[in-house]
Amino acid sequence: HIMRLAHSLWGYILEIFFAPVCIGCGKYLNSKTDKNILVCDVCFSGIPIYETVFYGPRFTLAAVTSYNNNAIRKLVHAFKYKRFIGSTEVLDNLIEKYLNGMDLSELISKDAVIIPIPLHKKRLRERGFNQAEEIARILSSHLDLSVDTRVLSRVLDTPHQTTLRNRDERKKSVRNSFMVNEKSDIDGRSVVLVDDVYTSGATMSEAVRTLRKLGVKDILGFVVAKTV
Repeated sequence: HIMRLAHSLWGYILEIFFAPVCIGCGKYLNSKTDKNILVCDVCFSGIPIYETVFYGPRFTLAAVTSYNNNAIRKLVHAFKYKRFIGSTEVLDNLIEKYLNGMDLSELISKDAVIIPIPLHKKRLRERGFNQAEEIARILSSHLDLSVDTRVLSRVLDTPHQTTLRNRDERKKSVRNSFMVNEKSDIDGRSVVLVDDVYTSGATMSEAVRTLRKLGVKDILGFVVAKTV
């Protein structure tokens, strides 16, 4: 009885000093029911969900939400650089919410393949995982499409896009940074190209350019968030 009481007391102390907080507003979360959730209900409800797609010069872009939202920026950062377990669950919920409100059936064929934007092997070693691949697998579970990580590889270790001053610098930095590995896997198929965030569009545009050279005609970009 004394041991159980001591264990309960210790658990209570831990909850006080290490209680999970919302990364958006700092509000304390329920440590029992929200153990792996990083965003409170208020901040989650406040994340704007896009109800349209965006058109660029080479491809159509489907973006779940705006990167200008404070909770989203912190959520993506926690996912990308710290790989918090809870961030995956929240991203899954956001993607599901977006797909429930958007009919992408006309943009995605039933035989489409999902291709995540690859990381350079050096960056992959440093980070331990590819965030785009994780998002691709979440999307795969909702669309019932296969994910192929063998098609594209990153042959240049490009600098972080946020360190570059303008769109032209970003475009030049990623030029010829991708290579196609396996042509046979996507012959005649449409592609859903997945990344975490769309800012200047330089990275995704270069990946699209690489796939276009291979002859891929139907490409839909998919990201969790885009800048306005």
